[in-house]
Amino acid sequence: MAAVVIADSGPLIALARVDRLEILNQLFSQVVIPEAVREECLAISCVDSERIRQALSEGKLGVEPVAETALPLALSRSLGKGEIEAIQLARQHGNALLILDDALARKQAKKCGLAYIGVVRLLAEAEQRGLIDSAERIAIEMSEGG
Repeated sequence: MAAVVIADSGPLIALARVDRLEILNQLFSQVVIPEAVREECLAISCVDSERIRQALSEGKLGVEPVAETALPLALSRSLGKGEIEAIQLARQHGNALLILDDALARKQAKKCGLAYIGVVRLLAEAEQRGLIDSAERIAIEMSEGG
């Protein structure tokens, strides 16, 4: 199992939108995000961002800086700052699991030899462990919520 789990903005916002951020803490002992992901998640004031803000203030999510030595990394310029920092933070940790949904970010993570999982697979794991009743129902709620 990964020593640390690093989430990107998209999966966090999707889980917050359906009020299911607790799944992260039920599945993983430590979940962190880089500063750029925090900024992206809190940029617009809405229910999603307030739920993420609360998780941060309660210590359910941690913010970890990317070491300056990790900055020079040849990644696609099409990636967002949050995705870049999440990948850099995972490389910094070594034994990390990334939660990514963006196809290009996954491709770049794979190129770097990093482990990753998407939010749908995360929901399936939660269902398998009996933490939620239906991964499919929650995935549909996420889809309907945008």
